[in-house]
Amino acid sequence: YFQGNVGYLCSKLCYKMEHSEKCLKDFFKSLRIIKNQWESLESQANRLIEAMQNQTEQLQLISIADLEEDFTSQFPDIKERLIGKVLCNVEEEMMSLKKILEHMTSYVEELRSKYLAIEHSYYKMNIENIVEEFNPLRPSLSDLLEFALDAFRFYQVLLVTKKISMETVDYFDNKSVLKIEQAFKTTSERKSHIENMLLLTQFYEES
Repeated sequence: YFQGNVGYLCSKLCYKMEHSEKCLKDFFKSLRIIKNQWESLESQANRLIEAMQNQTEQLQLISIADLEEDFTSQFPDIKERLIGKVLCNVEEEMMSLKKILEHMTSYVEELRSKYLAIEHSYYKMNIENIVEEFNPLRPSLSDLLEFALDAFRFYQVLLVTKKISMETVDYFDNKSVLKIEQAFKTTSERKSHIENMLLLTQFYEES
């Protein structure tokens, strides 16, 4: 009876480990795809932001322009009309930027869902009681769980930063517009952070 019970527990543990492996593989394969898609979206966003910055510069110049009295007497509402026209152009760029943000939000939600699946499978398995065979070519289960959480949080923070910069933007303030540019900029530090993680989980691509 004891041997049979041990065998049952071992087979159950193996099944849970296989399920966790499947969840991990699913997460990191998706992470690679999302990383590439995210960078592509940031490139699209940067082009929109560049156009938007040109428009906001015009907006700021018009707002502080001191028009001659003779001119304004002939066209009393010219300044307001120009500001309104440029604002419409800026809002068009912002709407396109919001669509990009919607795609990014869906990617973060996908990572969140896949991470929670990993976490759930790990808690069922109780990994603290598992003694793993050392493998220099593969991180431990606990490390892989940390990698997944780190990747999810990484993109979550990027998304929140982008949202805040867009929600608080003041088109008449150059520094405020600059925050959007900085939020969507792909830095080498950001790229290398995820690339290093994908390198450590490369074995999932090869399996």
